[in-house]
Amino acid sequence: MTGVLAAFLLLCTPLVVFSQQTIGQIRTLPVGSVVTTTGMISCGNEFGVVRYLQDENAGISAYSTDLSLTQAGDSVIITGVLSRYRGELQLSPVLSYEVVAEVDEVKSLSIENLDDISIPGFESRKVNIACAGIKSCESELSAGWYEVFDQWGNIARLWIAENHPAQGFPLFNRPLVVEGIWTKFEDQYQLMCQQITDASEGSCHYIPPPSLSFENNLPVLSWSNVPEATTDVWIGEESYDFDISFGQWSGSAVAKPDFLEPGILYQARLTQQDSSGMLFHSVPVYFSTPALTAPPIEILFNRSINATYSDGSTALAVGSSAIENDLIERIDNVTHTLEVAMYNTGRASIVQALTRAVQRGVLVRYIADDETSNTALQGQLTFPLLLRSGDGIMHNKFVIADAHEPEGAWLWTGSTNLSTNQLSTDPNHAYVIHDQALALNYLREFNEMWGQNARYGDFKTNNTSHLFQVGDALIESYFSPSDETNCHLIEAIQSADHQILIGLLLLTRNDLVDEIIQLHQEGIDVRVILEDEESSLSALAQLRQAGVRVVTHDPSPIFHHKYAIIDEGYPESDPLVITGSHNWTWSADNINDENTLIIHDQRVTNIFRQEFEARWGELNPTSIHTDLINGMKVYPNPASSFLHIENPFSESCGVELINVDGQIVMHKDIEADQTSVLTIDQSLPAGLYMVRIVSASQPARLLTIVIQ
Repeated sequence: MTGVLAAFLLLCTPLVVFSQQTIGQIRTLPVGSVVTTTGMISCGNEFGVVRYLQDENAGISAYSTDLSLTQAGDSVIITGVLSRYRGELQLSPVLSYEVVAEVDEVKSLSIENLDDISIPGFESRKVNIACAGIKSCESELSAGWYEVFDQWGNIARLWIAENHPAQGFPLFNRPLVVEGIWTKFEDQYQLMCQQITDASEGSCHYIPPPSLSFENNLPVLSWSNVPEATTDVWIGEESYDFDISFGQWSGSAVAKPDFLEPGILYQARLTQQDSSGMLFHSVPVYFSTPALTAPPIEILFNRSINATYSDGSTALAVGSSAIENDLIERIDNVTHTLEVAMYNTGRASIVQALTRAVQRGVLVRYIADDETSNTALQGQLTFPLLLRSGDGIMHNKFVIADAHEPEGAWLWTGSTNLSTNQLSTDPNHAYVIHDQALALNYLREFNEMWGQNARYGDFKTNNTSHLFQVGDALIESYFSPSDETNCHLIEAIQSADHQILIGLLLLTRNDLVDEIIQLHQEGIDVRVILEDEESSLSALAQLRQAGVRVVTHDPSPIFHHKYAIIDEGYPESDPLVITGSHNWTWSADNINDENTLIIHDQRVTNIFRQEFEARWGELNPTSIHTDLINGMKVYPNPASSFLHIENPFSESCGVELINVDGQIVMHKDIEADQTSVLTIDQSLPAGLYMVRIVSASQPARLLTIVIQ
């Protein structure tokens, strides 16, 4: 078979055939060359079909199922065609190979500085990185991508393969020795991990990653377990312009810069100089200083909400045209720049607004996904459009306006695509945040996906800030897949002390399901809305078996939200909302372009709860009665602490709760076209009661309910 393939290639392709050369020599030849070389296999099946081989001075990958019987330590003579896959030079197809020696020790190149080996000469070689660290939200390693860093703050990608023995390795702030194959992935270098060991007992100069918080409207940069040495914290925008000197220092280093301007994205790193004069750096942290004043976050829903749960907080607008009309009005007032990253666009009205902006002199750029319907973006456009392709999808939904204008910058995001159904009928939300630093943070993500050298999906970098203070709200910002979003979702879920209300299109990650069930078992009030039975089948089965209250939104339209509301109404428990484009799935966290915000603010959580309770009431058919006065609803039944009464008509009515003796024990008046809550007196005995609805134009109607 190998011979047939070789003959076919030689007949059909204008290949140049070379005599046997070293790996270093064949790496200089053009793609398409047929080459023969000798090298030692440096991996087994841990990375799948691919094999890496090296000699004393260079390495290369080879992709062929024919090599599946080879193992690390085999010396081979191999003939193949030079090709590239996602930036990596490889032999594929492999035309022939012969094992000439078996199972020898594979030599590893010991290195310290990741920058020193980020050149083609080190590609595909086995390397040993001394004094490395792994920057992660997780407590232990699992399969997937991580960030590995060296003593000088240089960062590379680290890949942990499925079923690798390193899975479960505990991650603490400690130095490590990481060994693996140094490879090329698009325009980045990465390490395919083969072994990790603890280096805490060694003498390397390890500076752990920093943490970021805010205190008294100032950013707080912290480094713990810092070695003893001369220490400085350097801060700047593109370069490090400002210096905070600590002198000779060890332990925890905390910097609170009070000289920075709001609305600017800064970066900071800790630098130390040892007694020999050697400089060491931490990985950078990106941050901004809060603006002293900020308008409130403006929230919009395209479906009705249940305002009886309001603590005085209100949505900006509600209704089938609210989101679309608001966005068009905002676009019509932009003066300088607009960036749009939108999975799906079908509304010509939005594109027409963007066209008007271009005609006013606004610079407009647009990124969409190439695998979905974008009917409004077809034909000739007045602005540049990038259609993202490749693995995964560009699933973002955000608009950035006038990011470089301190007073005019705003960010629009949420769950809503710009299609007719998404804007008008599919339950969705959007919100606008007026904060220049956050807008610039999203602009940095947009620019990474833009242009000829665009990065998207699983080869983007973690290069944005993850914490902002906007007025009284603390906001976490994460982009997928680079920022370990799922890990931060778990952190947020685990923070629940009293209640979590979840509304999702999709839930397929078992780790998130496990966390939800754990909260339920701890006595936390948990309620979940999922779009349908089929898409989240396994999650639904597990949640129901555990006794979690969950309903599905099987009828049309599509329940498209992606939110979780945690501890609304409990200010001491840090109420927060998880929101954005990120479905709770493997693809969202690993290959899609997604954006997520975690907003710590009681007002925002209260507004989102009003939306959740409206949908929960609609979707609980066992507790909603629609036979009262032509569609008036009273629920739940049985009831324990409250009754919802929805009055959709143009006149007010009275609601009476009557016990079995005929006594009116509670009464409430409800205005026209309103939903209200009758809080049940907890001193009332459990049993059967009657609800009587009284209005001016219709006869009284009675309903039997059970109070538990």
